[in-house]
Amino acid sequence: MGRELRRVAAGYEHPKAQMSWGYDYKPLFGRSYSKDVSEWDYEESKWLEGLCRDYAQEMKDYPGEFYTNDRDHMRWQKIDPKHEGWDYASYAGNRPDSRDYMPDWSEEEKTHFCLYEDVSEGTPVSPVFATKEELARWLETNYAHSLGSLPSYEEWMAMFNSKHASSPSMVISNGQVMSGEKFVGEYELEKQRGEEHQ
Repeated sequence: MGRELRRVAAGYEHPKAQMSWGYDYKPLFGRSYSKDVSEWDYEESKWLEGLCRDYAQEMKDYPGEFYTNDRDHMRWQKIDPKHEGWDYASYAGNRPDSRDYMPDWSEEEKTHFCLYEDVSEGTPVSPVFATKEELARWLETNYAHSLGSLPSYEEWMAMFNSKHASSPSMVISNGQVMSGEKFVGEYELEKQRGEEHQ
C-alpha cells in the first residue's frame, strides 16, 4: 500500500465524486473487475459445495506466489464449523461491484501511464503521460512527499520497470525513515548494477 504505476487509456480522466471531505477523486481498484468477479463467483460455487480456500496450503505448495487466481493452484478445505450456515458474502465480503473499479481496458487500449496512491482503492497523484519517461520527469520535479528526499528520474524509472511497479508508503532502513518510492528506486538500481557486474 503506497504508490503504483497504472497503465490507462489515452485521454483517461479519473472520475470525481462527492466524498465525506468534499468533491474529490473517487477511489477505484486498479485490478480487473472481470477477473475479480469471476474469482468471487467461482469461490462462492465452491462454498456452496462446503469448501473454502486453504491459503496456508497454497503458500506451502507455491512459495512466493502468495495469492493466486490460478484455479489449478487453488487449494480447498472444508468450511470451518463456526462458519457453517453463513452465505459466502458474510464470509468473504460482498461480490465485487464494477463501480468500484477502473475500466477493464484491453492491453492494446492501455497506452498511457499514471502514478496512483493505493492506500485507498486508488486515486491519481499525477497527470496521465504517454510514456513512463515523461511521467518520471514530471515526478522528479513536481512530486511532493513528507519523508525526506525524493526519488531521482533514474530511481522512478527503476521502480516503474520493477516486477510490481509499486512501492510501500514508507520504509525504515538502517534506522532511517524514507519514502517507499525512494527505497524501491534505490533497491532496484542497486540490483541492476549487481546484475551488470555478473
